[in-house]
Amino acid sequence: MSKIYTLLTTILLTSMCCYQSMAQAPGCATNVAPANLLTNVNPFPSITLKWTPVAGATSYDVYYNTKVPPKQFAGNVTSDTFNFADANYNTTYFWYVVPKNADRLAIGCVSTRTSFTTSAPPPIPSNDNCNGAINLTSNASGTTLGATESQAAVVCNGYTGMSDDDVWYDFTATKNGTAIITLIGNNSFDGVL
Repeated sequence: MSKIYTLLTTILLTSMCCYQSMAQAPGCATNVAPANLLTNVNPFPSITLKWTPVAGATSYDVYYNTKVPPKQFAGNVTSDTFNFADANYNTTYFWYVVPKNADRLAIGCVSTRTSFTTSAPPPIPSNDNCNGAINLTSNASGTTLGATESQAAVVCNGYTGMSDDDVWYDFTATKNGTAIITLIGNNSFDGVL
């Protein structure tokens, strides 16, 4: 009887030891921004999704879709924000996050989904097509936001441009000599002249 009792105690202590070493699954996060049901969210250049950090979570899987439940995996991050860069205009998106730690992931977090609707596209620029080109006489500024496709996208240095982001300018020389035209973009704009 003593041997059985010792064996049973050893098995219980071993199983308790292993059970305690497994991390518990983290809880679900609460989506903070964009606020649930928010409309007119500008998708350009990206939408920052934000949620409350969850104790014990080491990373977060982010999901979105235009349908419920959102099943499109957007990515995994270690912070409490995710930059959603592929959103379309005039679209309602549903999203949620699944907190994870080294051993487990939270379960049932799809119920914490929220939604937002993106804004209408910006107006088409006046120089969207060649016949509306703006004449360059000195400094000129402009935007490609709202531009439509004038010609097919081209490959430049191994990268394919977007075919809907061209605007038109023209220059007429008034005398002989050198003319210098410089294109200066802001933020991540990589313009081609």
